[in-house]
Amino acid sequence: MSRPLPLFAQEPLLDFHAETLNGRYGIQLTWREAVGSDYIEIQRSDNGATAWESWSESAGNQFVDTQVACSHIYFYRARSVTGGVAGPWTSVVSANATPCAPVAVSVYPVPGWYILDVAWIDIAPGETSVLLERSFDGASWRELAELPPNTRYYADRFTSTKCSSSLFYRLRTVRDDVLSPYTAVYSNAVSPCAPTASRVELVYEGARVRLHWRDNAPDETGFEVWRRSDANHASQLVATLPTADAVGASLAWEDEAPDCQARNYYQIRAIRGANSASPWEPRTPDQLMVYVPNCPDPTSKPVELSIHPPITIFPPAN
Repeated sequence: MSRPLPLFAQEPLLDFHAETLNGRYGIQLTWREAVGSDYIEIQRSDNGATAWESWSESAGNQFVDTQVACSHIYFYRARSVTGGVAGPWTSVVSANATPCAPVAVSVYPVPGWYILDVAWIDIAPGETSVLLERSFDGASWRELAELPPNTRYYADRFTSTKCSSSLFYRLRTVRDDVLSPYTAVYSNAVSPCAPTASRVELVYEGARVRLHWRDNAPDETGFEVWRRSDANHASQLVATLPTADAVGASLAWEDEAPDCQARNYYQIRAIRGANSASPWEPRTPDQLMVYVPNCPDPTSKPVELSIHPPITIFPPAN
């Protein structure tokens, strides 16, 4: 004579719940442990009515479903199985998976400003906010901003004290009290420190201009000199100079072909690669102006303006 099955194998599981995991992708299922059962059969569905799939055969009183798509709703039901005989299904429970973290994050310096633009693509439906965190060393983090849902951009502004500094960023989305995982860490450097343009002077019998400045950036790859004049009101690039690799050094460059018998206005900036540049120095070209009274001797050999002329370096004083 066979032994009768325990009564609990023919009864539904009690306290069957589904809860979204916080900070990582997954849904946790819990229930009151069915003492004496062989295992708990769990099924999952995308709509809660049809297409049920057997998802797990679990012991104990919990199961974590990590095979979920972020921000997607899943439905579950479960039953205990003992000796090959299954009890009735529980009521259907559901949970909305952990919200999607932002994707395609980028950090880039704004040319001419001490600003780092942080941009991303928001793919989390139903989020309530986006959290942006910043670090100065990639290890210690502080919340920089809590942004409205569907935000895709943030401009992090700095003073000149942070020029050429590297910053680190990470993001996560929030849906009510549930947090997405963090994105990967992304970093970039603030625009290079602007040089300090001290003065311009006339040389070569008043037909050339010598520009003096101090190098303040540890990471520039070169300098650009721009000029406009009374004869040519549009600013134009007149020299691209190599880096000095000498922070604090005084530098000088000679403009061999300024507009003669006209006021010449100069601006200089440090550049780093093709897409990063310091603010202009000076901010307005009127602050670095010189009148060039003489033109080159027309009988002498014309001077060709070199795009990569040498610069004179005066090392910083000890």
